[in-house]
Amino acid sequence: LDIVKAEAHRLQQELNSAEEARQAAEREGREALDAALAELEAARQQIAQLESDRAQAAAASAAAPAAADECWGFDVDEDASKAPDEAERLRVELATARGRLSSVEAQLQAERVVNSDGVAAKLRLEIARLSEGLARERQEREREEASLTEQVRQAREDLRQQS
Repeated sequence: LDIVKAEAHRLQQELNSAEEARQAAEREGREALDAALAELEAARQQIAQLESDRAQAAAASAAAPAAADECWGFDVDEDASKAPDEAERLRVELATARGRLSSVEAQLQAERVVNSDGVAAKLRLEIARLSEGLARERQEREREEASLTEQVRQAREDLRQQS
């Protein structure tokens, strides 16, 4: 009985450890997902700001005469041309963040499947099955010990009668 209890206790501890690991993995997945979403939102805001800046630069370029640009010694078209490069860089960052986000979501989904309540239920069933098996083995051992004890007692009695 002690063996059964010890095995059941060990299996329960393993189940608890698996549940804690599942919760930790889910928590980490959520944190990674939140971080990726924050990165994605920041990249979207930067793209919107750059597109706004580019539109303002283009409007200013069209409104200002070319002579005034030359007088001040800068080229508005050159500044406006930097915005598309920055927007492209941010689009690449956005695509990267989206890729990471989908990867983290897939990982989280896989962890949820592996650490689902169904798996915990299967582990509980396995614990119950093993406990029952250990109890049956213990009963069989006790019956065998009783039978052997009876046989030893009978053999001793037979020896006494023969002497």
